[in-house]
Amino acid sequence: MSIADEVRAVLQEVGSAATVRQPNGVVSATDYIDDNSHSEHTNPSVRAFFIDLNIQHPTQVTVGSTVSWGTTELLITSMSPQMFENEVVEYVASGYIVNTRGSFWEPDQEADPDTDDYDSPPEWAELYTGLEIRGTIMDRLYRSAVKAIAKESMDVTVGKLQMYISDYFSLIAMGMQWRSQSGRVYRVEHIEDHNFPGIRAVFLTEETRK
Repeated sequence: MSIADEVRAVLQEVGSAATVRQPNGVVSATDYIDDNSHSEHTNPSVRAFFIDLNIQHPTQVTVGSTVSWGTTELLITSMSPQMFENEVVEYVASGYIVNTRGSFWEPDQEADPDTDDYDSPPEWAELYTGLEIRGTIMDRLYRSAVKAIAKESMDVTVGKLQMYISDYFSLIAMGMQWRSQSGRVYRVEHIEDHNFPGIRAVFLTEETRK
């Protein structure tokens, strides 16, 4: 038995069986993990949103996929292999707790300024049809902490919400809508790459358009 097999056996005994879901919605595997929360961290955003994992090797988990166990789901933002005698024995990963699920919507078509419909509300079409997208929204209270994590532009103003998703969703653009399962609707105001490769930062405001 290899060391990786021994570590996997320990995770099966003391950890949890977790479902691995890729950004395209495919459930790719059930892997064994051990989670480590930050309940005693002095930073409130770290306590509220971050969890570290030990993950078996081999694994289907990648940056941008989500891992769920019990009532918790985590958007993976970073992964590092742990080596012993030139062999990968497990992975250490970090991620944001998923707290929003929904879909992106775009205007179905632009109105012609020469027609009477120019000032009419736009028709909306789902961008990734039928795909339930998972992400993490951090509210205004945590903006100062998040600013050090995301490559935030200076012109991003106070009052926006920050949502983090996989960069698999590369087609999103400013002016689109994020519609959460809870019924809330937000406008996409700004998009940036995250300091963690594979993750995008999407800045949202409450939607006021009809």
